[in-house]
Amino acid sequence: MTADERARQCPDCGTRARRSKGRRVTRPRDLSVGGRRPRLVWAKRRWRCDELACRRRSSTESVPPVPPRKRLTT
Repeated sequence: MTADERARQCPDCGTRARRSKGRRVTRPRDLSVGGRRPRLVWAKRRWRCDELACRRRSSTESVPPVPPRKRLTT
């Protein structure tokens, strides 16, 4: 999980989500610590977008190092 408040924003309209729609597990890779790759498991929250004018109904958490729909870190 992440404490970064930007992770809850709708990627289309920028509205801060207030209601969770469950969780989705992802395993980002391409991380290296001390020459070894640790096993990272991220239980991302799925958020509902309540903005009526927004076409997107839900999205998952994302942060700049792990963009949406990507498994490789930047």
